[in-house]
Amino acid sequence: MLYSPELNPAPDKFQISTRQTQSWESVSLALGRMHLLPVVAEFLATFPEVDVQLSLQDRAVNLLEEHVDVALRIGALADSSLIAVRVAEICRVVCASPAYLKSRGTPKSPNDLSAHDCISYASSFLSPTAWTFRRGETEYVVPVRSRLVVSNLESACDAARAGSGITVAFSYQVAELIKSGELTPLLQDFQPPPIPVSFVYSPNRFMPVKLRAFLDFAVPRLRVRLAELAKGVARERIGRRGRSISDRPNRPAT
Repeated sequence: MLYSPELNPAPDKFQISTRQTQSWESVSLALGRMHLLPVVAEFLATFPEVDVQLSLQDRAVNLLEEHVDVALRIGALADSSLIAVRVAEICRVVCASPAYLKSRGTPKSPNDLSAHDCISYASSFLSPTAWTFRRGETEYVVPVRSRLVVSNLESACDAARAGSGITVAFSYQVAELIKSGELTPLLQDFQPPPIPVSFVYSPNRFMPVKLRAFLDFAVPRLRVRLAELAKGVARERIGRRGRSISDRPNRPAT
């Protein structure tokens, strides 16, 4: 969020807040810390005359009542009065630890999840009893058994790393874990629907110069960061497929 200088006396100072729609507080905290904060740091270095207050919120924020200039939101936007600038879509990745898969086997289709331990977290998009998948243009829901339900996505990832089961995470949180081999992506042909990420701000007849400068600076940079994450996860998926094929023993010709 950005505080309006007209309502807050500090000159050329604004506040950016990250939060998520539909109660994904921990996700927005992680996204802000991991990816928005580096962009803000670069913005500050480029515009030394501007001060920024970055607020990583774990609650719903009313932009008008709290004099916030802009917010970064994850999820579908319910408030149509706000102007939204779509930044990217975040991929969701089904994953588990190699140790868990060695012990319990690897699911080949979403229906196989009924025989597995799943890990869910408090979110309107990840029910502890049913998960949504997509293949092509078709979306469908499969029942799951969540033996562990945690309060945030970070804890779900930690539990998956510890071998407690299978979870669904966002690409920006598990890309490095997949690259390092701590987590293995699953059901690659059934990727859950992606989630939009947008900057939102209140409509004004004249947009403040500092807000326009920030959006012009931040949107393309954040878009590139999130796109690179998605590509990295996709490359790792392809690489793992290639390794799994090459590792198969050659059958003698008949």
